[in-house]
Amino acid sequence: MTDGPQASGLGRPRRSWAWIAGLLLGVVLAPLSFGQSAAGSTPPEAFPYMVNPIEEAALTIGGLGLTGLAIELHKHKPPPDLRGLNPADIPPFDRLYTTTYSSWMSYASWGTMGVSLLVPAFDLQGMSAEQVGIMGGMYGETLLLAYGTKELLKSVVVRYRPYAYNPATSKALLSDSEVEDSFPSGHTVGAFAAATFAGYTYSQLNPNSPYQGVVWVMGLGLAGLTAILRVASGNHFASDTLVGGVIGAAFGILVPWLHTQIQPLR
Repeated sequence: MTDGPQASGLGRPRRSWAWIAGLLLGVVLAPLSFGQSAAGSTPPEAFPYMVNPIEEAALTIGGLGLTGLAIELHKHKPPPDLRGLNPADIPPFDRLYTTTYSSWMSYASWGTMGVSLLVPAFDLQGMSAEQVGIMGGMYGETLLLAYGTKELLKSVVVRYRPYAYNPATSKALLSDSEVEDSFPSGHTVGAFAAATFAGYTYSQLNPNSPYQGVVWVMGLGLAGLTAILRVASGNHFASDTLVGGVIGAAFGILVPWLHTQIQPLR
């Protein structure tokens, strides 16, 4: 399922591909967290994150559970019905939007989100295999929980995308089942989850680094640009991206924070 159709008859990016790439990164790196520390790694006293199999399982199962529930609920979501759509029904705070679909801006938003998902790699410099595994596991859990939450909301909230209000929009776009899945913006959820995870963890790992601001600005800049492109492309209203940003940022901070509270099994 795409997060906003791309172009009729073309191979359209699927809604999940970039998320899956990020999750795979976490899955591949997580086993390293049970390995041995390497020389030259971040000193143990400077590494604030701990793992516990019980807590890791709870977070992972929670994310998978949200996703599974969303898939089931989406099967019962009413099919799109564009009859009677009236721009006057759009809330005043969402009147800043365009009903003209832009394929290039839509594709560009995939690019900015994809790049934003790589920003947490800045955290990994000088780490041991064990520490890299912990970071990868936390990042995978962050994306999984964020993804499950936004999919759950999309499965129960019927909100038509801005381009649905334009009678000139192609039938291919209007017939796509995701025309009613505007809320929230999945691209924005992913971009802000990555940005806040990267900024928060980098600041914790490098409290005296002059590059903290660079990591925050780069991550949030890419996330903000993603949100702008989603609105400018006609895929979303501003509130879709605002809520998406809040969801992503919440998990981007919550998951690493929880790993500073975990007590390892003895």
